Amino acid sequence: MNTLFAGVYGASDAILFILSISILYSLIRRHPDDPTKWIPVDNLTYVRWIAGFVLVVLSVATSSRSYTLQSYIVSYAGTAVFIAGSAFFYGAKSPLSRIFFSDSEGLPHLSPKGFYRISRHPAFLGLMLLSLGFALALVSLPGIIVCAFLVLPLLFISARRVDDVWSRRGGSAYIAYSASVPLLLPAFRRGRML
Repeated sequence: MNTLFAGVYGASDAILFILSISILYSLIRRHPDDPTKWIPVDNLTYVRWIAGFVLVVLSVATSSRSYTLQSYIVSYAGTAVFIAGSAFFYGAKSPLSRIFFSDSEGLPHLSPKGFYRISRHPAFLGLMLLSLGFALALVSLPGIIVCAFLVLPLLFISARRVDDVWSRRGGSAYIAYSASVPLLLPAFRRGRML
């Protein structure tokens, strides 16, 4: 814990801190054009929030970073994973991405753009990478364990649950879309993205 915001970890910690605050703010305050507005808020949402809070507190409290090469490698790899997760998370929330659009009568219609063309749930993929990256960046074994056995499964279950809601809302168009676009991990076929 004595290495937080110190020495060679200063830049990495600043990135983690700034992006974490920004992501928390964007989760709390949704913009009207936010494509993730189609994700329903339910009890599982609050469980995910609690699990995320536990992950952050546990990772910070049990950080075992030291000034060794192995610690540097794990920490900076975690920061890279965290940044990749931020790209997916913000990409999913970008006005350039969307899964549904509302017509003049307010009815949703399937129209995937941006990150939703390569992953059905890029926001959940982003949160998975953010969680894993955070625990790795702080070199916290308990954080990695909580991430692997609590946070990641919760996010996967959430993605499946949202997929069920969206398939009812989008009907046969969404079922065809889900057959061609993977749930979470982007697929690359013959050198092009789906």
